[in-house]
Amino acid sequence: MFGTDLHRFNADLLCTASFPHIIPAETRTSVRVGAINVHSSLLPRHRGPDPIFWTYFDDDRITGVTVHWMTDGVDDGDVIVQREVNIPRGMPGLDLYLRLANEAAEAMATAVSAIGNGSPSRTPQGDGTPDPHPMQMTWRIDYHSWPAERLYHFLAGYSFRKNARLADANGTIHNIGEVLRVEESANGVTPGTFEFRRNELMIYVGDGAVVVRQRRSWRT
Repeated sequence: MFGTDLHRFNADLLCTASFPHIIPAETRTSVRVGAINVHSSLLPRHRGPDPIFWTYFDDDRITGVTVHWMTDGVDDGDVIVQREVNIPRGMPGLDLYLRLANEAAEAMATAVSAIGNGSPSRTPQGDGTPDPHPMQMTWRIDYHSWPAERLYHFLAGYSFRKNARLADANGTIHNIGEVLRVEESANGVTPGTFEFRRNELMIYVGDGAVVVRQRRSWRT
């Protein structure tokens, strides 16, 4: 379908933004100049369909956007433009998403202009492997090693998503609501314990707890 449409419009350049599928080779090669994509990370870090999740999970302090040439692989084509973005601690995930979207628009415009002028960069990426979609794997918080500040930052980035969920140390899955604050003392509570207090949920790690809005929980 892509190839037919592109032939009909006699396209010079195919541009996508965080497109979650691999464009078929016959479609890319049917475009006169080629195909480019903008990805919400500093490639080759966090290749794959959900780079913002892994940016928070891996506690990155800097991220950004990359405009790259498309290949048969996953986000592994030569880099045309990269723009860095600092991540303030506790920055809500939606705020980072919007910031990256603005940076991506400017980076894409820069890349298209360079291609139009005949001077686009082609910087090979270093080694890297795609990160899986978090909904297609079992990921876990290490409650014994993560400090409360790191957990707070991760949840600030993660909790805005629809159906944001987190497993406690016993495997019980909890819906996570608004992230409220950090409690600096764990009072001897075992890391990975989730404690309900009125409409709040206390999530304990070794050096304290993160307090979020309480929502319904269930066992898997």
